[in-house]
Amino acid sequence: MSRTSSHSRISRNSSVSDYIGTGTRNGLSSSPNSISANAHTNSLNNFLSSFKRSQSFTGQNVDVLSNSSIYEEDVLEEEGTMNETTGLIRLPANKSRRGSIISSYTIITGNSTLPQTVFNSINVLIGIALLSLPYALRLSGVVIGTMMIVGCYSVTVHTARILGEILRKKPHLVTYGDIAGYAYGPGAQLAITSFFMFDITGALISLSLLFSSSFAVLFPLSESTFKVIIYTVMFFLTFVPLNYLSMSSLAGVASVFTMVVLIFICGFTTPDSPGSLINPMPINLFPTNGSVVDVLLSIGMFMAPWGGHPVFPELYKDMKHSFKYERSCGISFTFTVIVDYAIALIGLLMFGMECQDVLIKNIMSNDNYPEFVKPCFLIIMGILPMSKMPLLAKPIITTYENYFELNKEKMTIVDIVKKLSARVLYVVLSLGVSLMVKSFGKVVAFFGSSVCFALCMVFPYLFKLKILKDEISKTETIWLWSGVIFGTVIGALGTLGVVIGV
Repeated sequence: MSRTSSHSRISRNSSVSDYIGTGTRNGLSSSPNSISANAHTNSLNNFLSSFKRSQSFTGQNVDVLSNSSIYEEDVLEEEGTMNETTGLIRLPANKSRRGSIISSYTIITGNSTLPQTVFNSINVLIGIALLSLPYALRLSGVVIGTMMIVGCYSVTVHTARILGEILRKKPHLVTYGDIAGYAYGPGAQLAITSFFMFDITGALISLSLLFSSSFAVLFPLSESTFKVIIYTVMFFLTFVPLNYLSMSSLAGVASVFTMVVLIFICGFTTPDSPGSLINPMPINLFPTNGSVVDVLLSIGMFMAPWGGHPVFPELYKDMKHSFKYERSCGISFTFTVIVDYAIALIGLLMFGMECQDVLIKNIMSNDNYPEFVKPCFLIIMGILPMSKMPLLAKPIITTYENYFELNKEKMTIVDIVKKLSARVLYVVLSLGVSLMVKSFGKVVAFFGSSVCFALCMVFPYLFKLKILKDEISKTETIWLWSGVIFGTVIGALGTLGVVIGV
């Protein structure tokens, strides 16, 4: 690629670069004292930036999809090329430990310690999807549900390590999309972009359902009214620069962990059932009446909490000692499966067969808890959507604005009207889809089956089969293809269960 074309692409993507955060670019010229002052916030910065970078993947790759050079491994390093950090750290160019040139970019990486990477990974993995796990365990029964939770954990920790193995052997690759493009070309990267956008849409719907169902319990307004409210708030927040929104994402992370702690507290503060761990409700070991549809419906709910694989290449690249990546996966995934299973089992013990599709509904409608519980959950249910929805919507907005060339450096009145109209149209369409969906659990199940099985199981196995085909044995090849087929079939069955169960 010529230097002119390189800088042309840089210019076209300037608005997306703003997405990653101004601090990333400024960090290249920061003084050592500034770096030292920020050392105590590295872990938080790493998580927020990795989240932003993974979510902005869809917007960043609008131009890259047509650029085949990003898939070439043997790209020669040139002097004077533009430096770009991974977006995960603040690191001076002269402090880089390793770099690679991809389409005239120097990728500077590696500042997170093992504990920081573990913290970042846990933050990625533990999200609102765990609120549907008690319902999933009720549908499948404790025996089958336990096997599914352990199975999802085993598969996803393995595929996360596969992504690390590919990045170790092909160090010029940086993101999940890069791996897809290197393995199967620009078409694969376009498919991955579509999956991400589909997944983000599901997350927006889930958050709006969580917000509306929680507030409708305590206030005399319909869930549809609360959906209109939260999407209106989201519309205005999408105009806020991402580096400011990143602070709200800290509040979102804190809210999730506070919510988990409150659930434990609720179980031990009342002896009255339902809702008590002191006197738990009866639970079912197997599906009620042997319902196959219930088991199929639960599949996606068990897989949904593990849908953070697109972020893990970023976490790998940001490690100070990348050979510790496998260990970090082991620690973070093990911690996550313990929390997930604890919430699933505790929720089922608290409410038994009365478990609803999202645990918050049971808690908010239960009068046995202390008075402070409901206001606390209400605050959390307000913070979570408002902190996450604008961040999730930004990549989709950037994608279509880049495609329709709505991100010009010099905007006329007509351009501004077009951009504003397009954003209003997107929010209205997204709200329309949300108004048609009523069940949080079924949304989680659908996207867990249709998207997470692909991103977290099928695709990583296909990547290894293609990229490392000369290094794997025939036996391993058979196992990998078996995993591809099994993941595809189970994902399809889970999606079918959602459709049948509607």
